[in-house]
Amino acid sequence: MKKHLSKKRVVLAAIITVALALASGVAYAYWTTSGNGTSNAATAGTAGNLTVSVTVDGGIHPGGSVAVTGTIANPTSSSIHVSSVAFASIDTVTNCAAGDFHFATVAPTNGATTLAAGTGSVGYVGTLTMDDTGSPQDACQGQPLTLHLTAS
Repeated sequence: MKKHLSKKRVVLAAIITVALALASGVAYAYWTTSGNGTSNAATAGTAGNLTVSVTVDGGIHPGGSVAVTGTIANPTSSSIHVSSVAFASIDTVTNCAAGDFHFATVAPTNGATTLAAGTGSVGYVGTLTMDDTGSPQDACQGQPLTLHLTAS
């Protein structure tokens, strides 16, 4: 004897299945929320110091000028943009007036450039001039001059 499923029995079985699922705790639910936060875990790096080398071509005299050449190197761990080399100060011996000396601000030989971290250098050429003050400047004769230049 074959048992046939009637429409009534199929509907009844579906209703019972849904009722059992609901009674067993099956449910679809979730929470919605939002949030925010801050962190101080990141720190911006700092630029280190460039190395500026200086070579002066010959001796200088009142009313004269000499070429100043050199290189700017980047030994730091950051890339640094260099656009000029400027005269910061000059150290002279007693009675040799530092104000009598001038250095023209110059750009690196290939223009403004960015030196990669830890590598690369760029050359520059400038001019150091000594004023002729019309007074004896003998205290400067044969004495060392220390140029302090800045690269920026």
